[in-house]
Amino acid sequence: MLDDPLIVRNLTVTNSFTWMIGGPQGSGINSVAENFAKACIRGGLHIFANIEYHSNIKGEHSYYRLRVESKAPRSHVDWVDLLVALDRETIFGDMNKPHPTHRGHRHEVSPGGGIIYDRSLNLSPDSFGRDDIKLFPIPYMDLLVEALKEFGKDKELSKYQVMVNTIALGASLGLADYDFDLATEAIREGFTGRKAALGDLNVSAAKRGYEYAKTSFGGDAFPIKLRKQPLSGRRMMIRGVQAVAIAKLKAGCGFQTYYPITPATDESEYLESHQKDYNMIVVQAEDEISAINMATGAAHAGLRSSTSTSGPGFSLMAEGLGWAGITEAPGPVVILYQRAGPATGLPTRTEQADLRFALHAAHGEFPRIIIAPGDVVETYYDTFDAFNYAEHYQVPVILLTDKFLASTYQDIPLGQH
Repeated sequence: MLDDPLIVRNLTVTNSFTWMIGGPQGSGINSVAENFAKACIRGGLHIFANIEYHSNIKGEHSYYRLRVESKAPRSHVDWVDLLVALDRETIFGDMNKPHPTHRGHRHEVSPGGGIIYDRSLNLSPDSFGRDDIKLFPIPYMDLLVEALKEFGKDKELSKYQVMVNTIALGASLGLADYDFDLATEAIREGFTGRKAALGDLNVSAAKRGYEYAKTSFGGDAFPIKLRKQPLSGRRMMIRGVQAVAIAKLKAGCGFQTYYPITPATDESEYLESHQKDYNMIVVQAEDEISAINMATGAAHAGLRSSTSTSGPGFSLMAEGLGWAGITEAPGPVVILYQRAGPATGLPTRTEQADLRFALHAAHGEFPRIIIAPGDVVETYYDTFDAFNYAEHYQVPVILLTDKFLASTYQDIPLGQH
């Protein structure tokens, strides 16, 4: 039974589904989850997706939660209907570590829900500590070898081992009985030009997972089904950091400064990739002090300017913020991505604890405007408005967002925002 009490819900439903994939960082869970989300959106469904990760490049546990609904969801939920485990740690945690960061996700699975895992782990049903969930062991490596043989690459198994994530995606689609062609389109989009052949290989791997799940476990093995529904116009999948960046471009921001810091860096890197198309300059400064002073100088020179940072970086910007205030600069717009603190804190965990700091940063008193959006759409509008406020009132404007909102994907109507 469940380790923790969860809401008991009816799993015999259609188009109401929470899916989670977990594994070591570097195992490609981001791309797989986002391909799943794209496939759902193109089938007329709505999504809310968010990732949790550690502040290292490779190895530590991370997981991606995707909620799919027939109507637009506004948040994630606590339960998981189908858990995809790319390793043992995703299921059971790692109690061998001195300070285990989690105890696995099996306790989050809804009664009647299921877990997809690697058959080679040879796990007995009793080891899960649950008698109310369905188990779906998938031979990840066997199916991958079959896909590689089709393309004459079976001698390069180690090179393509990460593709077991795509097999797990296919198995998830098979259990939910969703239209595989929608996933095919999403997968191929990630491989263009000289990498197009990799797209075909990934589609083949996903298809094998899809067919294995349907034939090995049967159509009724998993109670929740996903079905296409009529599209309500064109929709786009957008993340919080992208909403901030696009709003800056549309508001006419001409100068962006930053010093790399999680999770704010993603926004500046997105702007860097588009600056040539929008007559914008993005500068990676030597530190946060330089970043805010450069942005303030650009504002005095007549450019709409901005800088983006997180808590530790904003701490260094306090004196520069005071300079912007005393000189009545028309800005800059400061995007503050709140994360867990104090000091370096937990760089990849969210927190909403910087309001008082933002209100009183810098010595003395001077006017400033602080805005706190509540979702991805509000983030776009509030960022856009921030530049108008800064220019009209000649004050710095701080937009308070957070790591959770920065990394959250939602689908929104295209052309209506």
